[in-house]
Amino acid sequence: MEYLKQFQKHIFDNQLAPLVSLWQEYSFCDEVDPDELKAILNALTQSPFAISFGKYAEDILPLWEKIPEGEAKRSILRHLVDLQTTNSEVLGTLVEKDITNHYQKDPNYSKLLKILGGKDRPSFQGILTHLELLTHLKPGNFCFHTKGWGVGEVIDVSFVREQVTCEFDFVAQKKDLSFANALHCLIPLPKNHFLSMRFGNPDKLEEMARKEPVEVIKKLLKDLGPKNAQDIKDEMADLVIPEEDWQKWWQLTRNKLKKDPQITIPNSLHEPFMLSTVTISFEERLINQLEQRPDANTLIEMVYSFLRDFPQASKNQEFKDKIRAHLTDALVKQDLSDGQELSIFFILEDLYGDNEAKSIEALVKKNQAAVEILDRIHIISFKKRYLLSIDKYRDDAVNLFKELISKVDLSQLREFLLNSLMKRGAIAEVTEVIERLVHSPDKNAEAFLWFFENILKSPTLPFSDKVGNQRLFEALFTLLSKVENFAMARDITKKIHGYITGQRFQLIRNLFQHCSVAELKELLLLSTKCQSLSSHELKTLRSLAEVVHPSLSSQEVIDEETVVWTTEAGYHKIKKRVEQIVQVDTLENAKEIEIARSYGDLRENSEFKFALEKRDRLQHELRSLSKELNHLRILTNEDIDASRVGVGVQFDAEGPNKEIIHFKILGPHDADADNHILSYKSKFAKDLEGRRNEDTFEMNGKTFTIKNIQSSLSVK
Repeated sequence: MEYLKQFQKHIFDNQLAPLVSLWQEYSFCDEVDPDELKAILNALTQSPFAISFGKYAEDILPLWEKIPEGEAKRSILRHLVDLQTTNSEVLGTLVEKDITNHYQKDPNYSKLLKILGGKDRPSFQGILTHLELLTHLKPGNFCFHTKGWGVGEVIDVSFVREQVTCEFDFVAQKKDLSFANALHCLIPLPKNHFLSMRFGNPDKLEEMARKEPVEVIKKLLKDLGPKNAQDIKDEMADLVIPEEDWQKWWQLTRNKLKKDPQITIPNSLHEPFMLSTVTISFEERLINQLEQRPDANTLIEMVYSFLRDFPQASKNQEFKDKIRAHLTDALVKQDLSDGQELSIFFILEDLYGDNEAKSIEALVKKNQAAVEILDRIHIISFKKRYLLSIDKYRDDAVNLFKELISKVDLSQLREFLLNSLMKRGAIAEVTEVIERLVHSPDKNAEAFLWFFENILKSPTLPFSDKVGNQRLFEALFTLLSKVENFAMARDITKKIHGYITGQRFQLIRNLFQHCSVAELKELLLLSTKCQSLSSHELKTLRSLAEVVHPSLSSQEVIDEETVVWTTEAGYHKIKKRVEQIVQVDTLENAKEIEIARSYGDLRENSEFKFALEKRDRLQHELRSLSKELNHLRILTNEDIDASRVGVGVQFDAEGPNKEIIHFKILGPHDADADNHILSYKSKFAKDLEGRRNEDTFEMNGKTFTIKNIQSSLSVK
């Protein structure tokens, strides 16, 4: 399909002269790919200079003659006759022959010729295409409407009225088209065409797609031409495969397509899948791709993926030598990072065994920046091989592993590093790493949580004793209190909640069994600083502590002076404001400062001063709200004493004339004086605190009676 790409480029660049030269060169080729020639003719017909090019079209006839007899040859002739403008005697003879062989026996032959202007009309451009369509118009056959009506099924045909009736995909009810209109907008489709099957028998097509997905994709590419992944989804999702099943179906299908020698797999999402009529071996295809000289990372990924998917190919010595030549060329001619060099040597080691071990050893011993090298190795299995090489060749492997273990992102690499250190007896080094994470868990939360989980499972690791477990949980609560207000850390917050509350607080139960009163107090105090823990969860923690040490039941761990009660709506209101300041207001203010700064002369620049003042206000508000968030507690029914006036209740105040005022007492962020929602910290609420039903109070010189005290959360 290389010629097709060149033709498309000249058409895109609007270059007629180079296009004609390329056409003449192509016409003298020794071999022809019918699919490519057909695609080239299609591209030329749809190009802006199709008419200008028409006089050169029949130059292709010598090449066309080399195509074996059959439908492909006839289809190309129809395209050629549509494109040409010479109406030469040679072409006329070919047209006459095709009409005689394929249409003369049709019972409507004379009517067909009359409709098309007669056999001897001066121009035969389009005649073969029109004859093909008119003879195709039979009930039960399918057509494609080029003006937007989609696929249609022929319902009825009348040669008397010169009219066809069709039912289309995108148009309600049946439509009647005159033959004249049909010739301009309908394209005949075989019954086994992808679009015909999708319109006429979608259930069968879905069944085929489930059983033989590769064959259906081949049919799509053959009938509709090259398509990228999104195009394929547009043609099939919901129409053939239900939308909810698409992703899973496509992943399985794509993996199978990689192993089909007739499908060319694109290197990017935007490039198309292509169907080749010539079967090219996977080895040949890879070599052709490598000859395009891809960059180092692409080269490594392509070769690695190929050897992983087709391991038997490594038994072919000629193929191996070609791969080696490309990899060696990259080592010599490309400016490679140490990680890329190592990756190439790992591939060569897979191909040729221990012959490459010395090169790997030399690279591993030479380089000191293990963290940077590991980051530059993109293939996970090669990352592990690099670590194995460090373990094998480096005397300072323990120190390097100690540095890497808290910095790698992948759990399997971290597990390898930990096992290697433990096998070497490097307990002190592992302890040092964990000590650092426990001291500042927020600096590397993922690494801390990984160690937390593994230490609780393994009694042989540092910090797996009672004292170590307590320190781990203290660090866990500290980490939660520091990350829970950050949207980016939502997954970490969720994971910590799972550790704390999972299996009915089982980890906490196990921990509390071995804690002293002082240690439990410290843990409970740390838990109160985590506002994402609900009041019910905090009470559960306290209850579990009291079971172990009943003396805690008389002690108040939560500092009521610092706690600020609020409803869930109030909590989200202040949290939303914090997010607004961080994610929107601060960024907009930074732009305002930058724009004002560009006005020059900052001494007389009022816009700059106003922008700085706004920044100060935002920073002050953010500090204030963040501090409040640390003390907020969401009210639950368990926190509310509905027998007396206090935070979380609502009640009616009945005046001397039987008038009723409905009051609620909530947190300061829920207060609304106009609707008689009071802050429990207000003087009026404090004066009423503790009063019960039928107690009285004075307001505006009148005496009111308290009635119907109940939890504000239980009433909707």
